[in-house]
Amino acid sequence: MLHGYNHGHNYIQGSIVLDSSHDMNKIAMLSDWSEYVNGKDYSYLTFYSLDESNYYVVAKTWYASEMSRPGCVWTHSLLICKDDLANISDFLHLQEYFVHPASAADYSKKIIYDDALSIQHRNMLDISDEALLWQMYSFIYEESKSLTLPLVRDFNVVQYLALQFFNNLPVGLLSKINLCTGTISERPFSNKNKTIVFSPSVVQNIFVMSETKFPFLDRLVTAVIYKDDQMSRLIRSFDNELGDSLDKFSAFLQLIDLFNQNLTVESEKEKNEYLIIEQLAKGFPYPSEGCRLKQRFLSKNATSYFVNEENFLYMMCIVDVRAFYKEDIHFMERVHSLFEESKEKYVALLERLIDSSENNDWGDQLLRDSVNLLSSEDWDILIKTKWYVFLSLASITPSLLNNTSWQNAGKRQVKGVLDILSKETSRQGFMKYQELLEAIYAYNIQIDEGLANAISLHLSDFVCMILSKANSTGIFIDSLMRECIGKQDKVIMWMKNESTISQDVTTRFIICDLDPKSKILKDSTSALWRKIIYESSMPLDYYIFIFVLSFNWYKDADAIEYMKYAFMPIYKSVITSQITLRQWKKLENLMEPLKIWQDWDKGKKMRKTLAKRLKVAGMPKSYVSEFTSDDELNHEILKYWKKF
Repeated sequence: MLHGYNHGHNYIQGSIVLDSSHDMNKIAMLSDWSEYVNGKDYSYLTFYSLDESNYYVVAKTWYASEMSRPGCVWTHSLLICKDDLANISDFLHLQEYFVHPASAADYSKKIIYDDALSIQHRNMLDISDEALLWQMYSFIYEESKSLTLPLVRDFNVVQYLALQFFNNLPVGLLSKINLCTGTISERPFSNKNKTIVFSPSVVQNIFVMSETKFPFLDRLVTAVIYKDDQMSRLIRSFDNELGDSLDKFSAFLQLIDLFNQNLTVESEKEKNEYLIIEQLAKGFPYPSEGCRLKQRFLSKNATSYFVNEENFLYMMCIVDVRAFYKEDIHFMERVHSLFEESKEKYVALLERLIDSSENNDWGDQLLRDSVNLLSSEDWDILIKTKWYVFLSLASITPSLLNNTSWQNAGKRQVKGVLDILSKETSRQGFMKYQELLEAIYAYNIQIDEGLANAISLHLSDFVCMILSKANSTGIFIDSLMRECIGKQDKVIMWMKNESTISQDVTTRFIICDLDPKSKILKDSTSALWRKIIYESSMPLDYYIFIFVLSFNWYKDADAIEYMKYAFMPIYKSVITSQITLRQWKKLENLMEPLKIWQDWDKGKKMRKTLAKRLKVAGMPKSYVSEFTSDDELNHEILKYWKKF
């Protein structure tokens, strides 16, 4: 679009006419003379954004000295669709598209930008331009809306500087900046964008760079001064990620600075990698933001400059990862690659995470996934050499206990497994209850009620197993024994299948759990109970159980023998007042009544009860007279026997 003198300063020719009269008028006003002259070609550049149309304007103005009317200018304005700004790899190339009307150019033809047709431009800046660039880049971070800089350099240098300034800004930010490389009067930009102008009427201020609040701009300014095109290419390639955010741009610049640190000390390199991760999270706090930047700076090639792979993976397992997608940095693929390259390094990573109290979700997942990576041989080695690693992983993924041979690791180790399984949530999916039971008895370990209950529910012949273990080994796991209580039918079945029953099982379980007067015991054969008749001295409760049990089969010969076997120990405790009220209560309902004034005499009750039982059972006088080893007692029993 060309503007110049035509009965006043007006639109002359262009490849486009905008629908917005407001924007057309704005172009006309900003293409008019700024009152700047430079004594050579009198040219200057103007950059601004249109208000109602999706265009950014880069314009070059020449003073029209050939015109008889003073103050006439020619302005060639390039209207660049804002969506296409990112396609301009180098704003310096735009200079090649400005055409002075003296060349008889056809401005009605649309210009097609082509990088391939561009020429290389020599660097026109030096260290003396540093202060100007610092002020320009600092300005975009400051609250003030306008900045006027002195024109102390050649007009060509200032134009070059402006183009390089824009080269090193994201398009989202540059499209919000107005700039003019030469003006005397105030330019009518009339928008909310920040404005930078160069004016020969301004006195140069002293800018102290050491006092800047934006140290992250240092590398950017240096790149512009020395025409480090890599910086501008990086900025342009990440335009989408940076957008129009100052925070994102500053984070990006700090990332560039961190990545280019020339460090040799390992601890400093590691710290630097942490800072890179932190800066990515700070500048791009949502996972959907800065994805390509995160991919680039956290790629395996990039992170290897500062830390080895296992260290990087560890870092990502302990830092705040809410700003990252695993997929963007190929986290799980890299974990698997580490495993394939070196199991030792992978296990070392597991150890570090186990020892850490700062693991995030990624770290927890990595530990859980180890169950699917390590083979049974790997687990066997860990069980033997790094038990705490195995135990920690089993705590996270209890299903691991189903597929590994931990049962023979030792008592301390098995106790650790039991601690895990004592939690109900940890037992979900656990299946090796038979092996667990064997380990409990192998190391004689007491367990809690919850685990005992779980074992009882998962083993169909649980009661037989527990009683057999107690019977053969003499080991009593209290909570497991309590799980057998109340299952009298299974206890009776177990007794039938056993050839001998130990005194411990009898005294510590059978007589405690079974009710000697219950129907299930009465329905069993009297001969079954001969298995718990012992020659050695037994506790009083045992004899009371046998005595009461014998009354289930009133006339049975075995039952009479059981009664005879138990009578004397009980009788002696009665007449010496050694029997407790609790114990007597078990016998009381069997006793024959006495006269009320004799009711206190428990010994007499026992004698009378015994005599009646023997009489009803049809036992002869000869049997009664020799029932005990005490002739006097036999005589007292016989007196009652004769009365029935």
